[in-house]
Amino acid sequence: MQNMTAAADRQMLNRKPVRCCGWVRSLWLVLSLGGVMAMATFTALCTGAPAAYVVGQLVLGLSTYIALFFLANRPLFNPIHAVVFIFYWWFGVGPAVVAMRNFLLNMPDAALYEQVSSMEALWIVAPGLIFYAIIARLTLNFYPRKGPYARFLRPAGDNYRPRVLIIYLSLVGLSTAALSVLQMMGIQGMEETSFFGGTKTTIWWVGVIAAAGSIAPFVSSSLMTALSGPWKKIPVVVWILIGVVVALTVVFALLGGWKSPLAVLGAYFTIAYISRYQRPPWLIMILGAVVFLWVITPFVHYGRHIAVTSGATDSAMRKEVFMDILKDPKAFMLAGKEGLYVSIFFRGIYPLAGELTRRNGIIDGEWKGYTILWGFEILVPRALLPNKRDAAIGNFFSRTVGADIGRTNRNDTLNSAAVSIPFELVGNYGWAAGVLSFGLIGVFWTLLCCWLLSPARLSNHPLTPFLALSTLGMEGALGHYLAGLRGLIIPLFLCYFVYRLLRGRI
Repeated sequence: MQNMTAAADRQMLNRKPVRCCGWVRSLWLVLSLGGVMAMATFTALCTGAPAAYVVGQLVLGLSTYIALFFLANRPLFNPIHAVVFIFYWWFGVGPAVVAMRNFLLNMPDAALYEQVSSMEALWIVAPGLIFYAIIARLTLNFYPRKGPYARFLRPAGDNYRPRVLIIYLSLVGLSTAALSVLQMMGIQGMEETSFFGGTKTTIWWVGVIAAAGSIAPFVSSSLMTALSGPWKKIPVVVWILIGVVVALTVVFALLGGWKSPLAVLGAYFTIAYISRYQRPPWLIMILGAVVFLWVITPFVHYGRHIAVTSGATDSAMRKEVFMDILKDPKAFMLAGKEGLYVSIFFRGIYPLAGELTRRNGIIDGEWKGYTILWGFEILVPRALLPNKRDAAIGNFFSRTVGADIGRTNRNDTLNSAAVSIPFELVGNYGWAAGVLSFGLIGVFWTLLCCWLLSPARLSNHPLTPFLALSTLGMEGALGHYLAGLRGLIIPLFLCYFVYRLLRGRI
């Protein structure tokens, strides 16, 4: 079986890349982009938004399609495509949907603000996406067809064997158990920086043990990839593992008061489904969005409000609050459509990005490299730099640019705001750096994806959903994003160890 798969891979690698895959001309993609542009135009006409906003949205939509066309020589969906989709989601879909929501709720002034707040940023993202796509396509074309790539991550078949997934999941359990035992022995090693779950490592080897648990997303990605295929072909053992992971995710999300774990699991399935069938699972996506907006988001927002007002200071107290709230669902369930905060899907990036574009020049930024240096400082282990600053760059964004436009509280030292990596560069070095950063992302991200997944399996690797969703990390500061990638070192080492232990039969 392994030899047959290797032969098929060699044949695929030796073929000349197809000029264009059919998905880029599919009706659903054209209608989706056209629908967003039509929504943005209609709302702008109804609210009297400037022509610059309408033109910017139309140009961004067209730029997005051109960028996808450059990358359409590969089947949908791979992590390289994901960058284009996520930035259009933040800057194209976000302002259009939130503005339409406010307009329909008879809040034309709020709708106008959502449009005006982001329109300058559109002229950074539009050329940036095309630049990204061109650079990513060139990097992909010049990447050696036969490697190098992480062979210890690529299974012989479509997915990892059940025993591999069991070993990975056992490592997560061992990591959690080891941390609990150390805590009972009075060895903390990791301190909470807020009751929202922020931590900092004070003992390096405890941090290594905790990092072993970061292999969990690999398991979830692989299981959701299996779930996206024909259910009759899924082995019983894999069904059991799917049930265990889903149950643990639900418990962790409910008791911890997190929105993301359930959303991430659903996103993994959606990405795997698109990769397999070359089209989105629209019904599942709509149902998931409804549940997220009507149940999960109100539960988390209400619970966090109660936690803050009750004086919760750590994660243990936060869990007690959410356990009490679960006993009375009526307390947090939405009573009307006014409570539907659709902006939660877009992370509030575009208004901050628009403000950063307005107040900085072509080659000049107000922060002068301050947050970039801070980000690299974060990457240094605390054992080597004991007095390094906490990873609170997102809070810095919140207390400065976010507070300046009234989106956040200047005195809030807990919450963070996102501006995305290109606009952090705008704030430090100006517009030109923001546009050029898309090209740097194109090189770095394409090389990383090719090495982790291999060029032949960018869209059908069991870790494709995980890596594609990892592009969401680009919403934060550069230092935070690089720290997240650094966190993959221990999981990758464990995967290599398992690969060697099983003599490559994964």
